[in-house]
Amino acid sequence: LGPDAAPDPNRPWGTRRFAAPTPWASPLADYLAAGAEAFPDQPFERAVHDLVAFDGRLHLAYGDATLNLGRVVPIEHRAFTDPSDPTALVSEGESREEHLDGFRRFGDRLLLPGIDAVDDAWLGNVYLRALGSPWRMARTVDRGVHVHDAVQWGASLYAVGSGATPEAWGNGNVYAHLWISRDDAATWQVLHTEHNERVGDARFTRLLPLDDALYLFGYRSDAQGSINRLLAGTWDGAAYTPFAPEHPLAGAFITGSMPLSDPTPQAAPEGLVWGADVRAEPLKARAWRVSAGEVTVVDALVGHTLIDLSRVDATGEWLVLTHAGDTWAQTPDPWAATLWVATPSFDGLTEILTLAPAAPLRSVAAWGDALFFGDAAGDVLKAEALP
Repeated sequence: LGPDAAPDPNRPWGTRRFAAPTPWASPLADYLAAGAEAFPDQPFERAVHDLVAFDGRLHLAYGDATLNLGRVVPIEHRAFTDPSDPTALVSEGESREEHLDGFRRFGDRLLLPGIDAVDDAWLGNVYLRALGSPWRMARTVDRGVHVHDAVQWGASLYAVGSGATPEAWGNGNVYAHLWISRDDAATWQVLHTEHNERVGDARFTRLLPLDDALYLFGYRSDAQGSINRLLAGTWDGAAYTPFAPEHPLAGAFITGSMPLSDPTPQAAPEGLVWGADVRAEPLKARAWRVSAGEVTVVDALVGHTLIDLSRVDATGEWLVLTHAGDTWAQTPDPWAATLWVATPSFDGLTEILTLAPAAPLRSVAAWGDALFFGDAAGDVLKAEALP
């Protein structure tokens, strides 16, 4: 490029080079100070949980649903407006959540589940933001105590989480929920529930919208809060069918999912899910490709733990953030990570950065011509593009 030439936004990111990421911004300083004051002797979630580039801005998610930090300091919809200016941070309004995480982009808008509402009224929240529009809170999820994921599948919106009526909750009856909205989140109806059997909790936590079915993943827990049974199956538009015991994903604790193409207006034919293979000893972190009911392990990621998967809008490629080692819940010391770029169809992976940051990384996004990372300490790092 000449000195005045603009970077080519369509150049594949797998062919680009980047400097090592360096600290760029601390967008959660007020939140961290409030948390430290309220909980001086307890660790709380400090991380930038998620990043997404949308509508010319870099949006971030944060919060702590365990210690309910949204009751101490408002959890806001925050975004950077200029990839060259770390001080260009704005609030797009307060949420009514303890914790924000899990951006989903469908066409020209974002969806964001309300993981734990500040206002306890047996209604859950889903947040929506269209191009050029402010965030809209839909406080309409019937019986939604926790809403963990929200997607579009066909012409309707779907969400999953846990909840109950007040009477059922008071009697120890909690249910994993699948909800549907046919009117763009104005109202939500319960499609399917799974009972906790009056012990612990029951939750659906992840969705994967594909053209053959809507895939659901979750768990039941015991009275001490430990997960003791997995929930996994499909919704075909009329009924929920749990996976048979021999299904490859019946023994998977799924923490992330992503369709591999934009599922609107038609559903994506393939997707990725990742989490822990609980049939392995010790438990192993795995990523699986799902296509037309067929499930295969992503062999290229064996030996790594997938942390975040983020789409590059201009090229359709995928940023794949992993850390070294695939023993589940084992944090490398020193912490080491790799950033890969995958083709749009996820048929090939190119390693573009090895990373050894001061704090573990939680999220990644491409914005402008640079890479941005959210870490566990509440900071955003930037990796500048090299010529």
